[in-house]
Amino acid sequence: MGGTIIVSLGDSQSGLGTIASNPLLGDISALLSAGLYAVYITLIGMKLPDNDGKSGEASTALFLGYLGLFNVFIFLPFALILNFTKMENFGTLTWKQLGLIIGKGQYSLVCTFCFEF
Repeated sequence: MGGTIIVSLGDSQSGLGTIASNPLLGDISALLSAGLYAVYITLIGMKLPDNDGKSGEASTALFLGYLGLFNVFIFLPFALILNFTKMENFGTLTWKQLGLIIGKGQYSLVCTFCFEF
C-alpha cells in the first residue's frame, strides 16, 4: 500500500508532460486494489495454512501455483484477442521484458515444487 501512496503523490507532482484523464480515479483504484489484495493474502493464510505433511491439508504454495496456472489458461485467450484486435498492443514488449516475465514464472514454479517436496 505504501507504493500506491508514493505513486499517488508522484502523480500530483508529475512534470513528465503526460497527463492522465482522471488521475484521482486511478489512484483510488490502485489503493483499493492493494487493500483487496492484502485481504486476499490474509484470508489465504488463515484458511489455507502451510502443509506440515501430516494433517492432510492442501499446501498454500501448491494452491497459488495452480491459481497461476489456471489464470494463464483462462486469461491468455483474452490477451490474444486484445492483441489481435489492436485494442491492446503487446508488440511494445521487448525480448528482455518477456524474458524477465518468463524467468520470474519459472523461478516461482521451481520454488513451489522445491518447497513442496
